[in-house]
Amino acid sequence: MVSPEEHARRRVLKNAARQTERDQIRASLPVEPGKMRELFDFVDQQISATDCDDTLKHTLEFLGQEGLPAQPVINWLEGAGGFCDCEVLANAEDKFIFAFGEES
Repeated sequence: MVSPEEHARRRVLKNAARQTERDQIRASLPVEPGKMRELFDFVDQQISATDCDDTLKHTLEFLGQEGLPAQPVINWLEGAGGFCDCEVLANAEDKFIFAFGEES
């Protein structure tokens, strides 16, 4: 059985590791968090109206409309598991929310 002190020590280490991961995600974001939130909202609206076609069509549309650097954003999204629009929402947005919370 683990002592209360050891349990508390492990909890502190686990929380520190999570915070480090959040900090790394925040530092790696290629555009400001507000623009990423807008991207996720835009893709969500588009996907709600149509099915995902296994491309980043809506993501690229948003990036073009906003004049954002496409390749760095796509690299970040793919690194977070977002290889098509529905995965941007299912995977990359989850990673974003982990680092920044629901509201950014």
